[in-house]
Amino acid sequence: MPGGVPRWRRCRLDIDSEGPAAFGAVGILCGRRAMWFAPCVRGPCLMSDAKPVLHICVTCRAGLPVVEGEPVLGRRMFDRAAAVIAGLADAPVVLHPVVCLGNCAQGCSAAVSQPGKWSYLLGHMTPDHAADLVAYGAAFAASENGTVWRSGRADSLRDAIVARIPGFGFVQKETA
Repeated sequence: MPGGVPRWRRCRLDIDSEGPAAFGAVGILCGRRAMWFAPCVRGPCLMSDAKPVLHICVTCRAGLPVVEGEPVLGRRMFDRAAAVIAGLADAPVVLHPVVCLGNCAQGCSAAVSQPGKWSYLLGHMTPDHAADLVAYGAAFAASENGTVWRSGRADSLRDAIVARIPGFGFVQKETA
């Protein structure tokens, strides 16, 4: 397209002193739409540098039919991960439920993120992966940039990585 990207398609980060930003929210303006990310006021802060956040999709069905009165597979995986974390003296991750990670074709999904590190989307999960997922979160926390090589993951998670995404504030160091 001549002249580059149309002005209404350009996105920019906007930290304003008025509106929601006055309360610490960060806004992203894309054309005519604005999205605000509010500061942490309820529960643990998801933008904290202290621990990575383990997001588990609680609506994942993994292609299975919904059985009346039973939680879907993703909710059971979340509940099992919560039980694993509750049994630890010091949880390596903050557990956060998510409504749909958009990875439906690849079964139950989870993601791990932390400011300044790569974020990872994992698929092909079941509730049986909960303990391995929490252990993966611990390895992710110990990693400088979030990378946990295949050899550092449990066997059940060796092929679970679906995507690697730059996290909020992530800056990759260039190598020669």
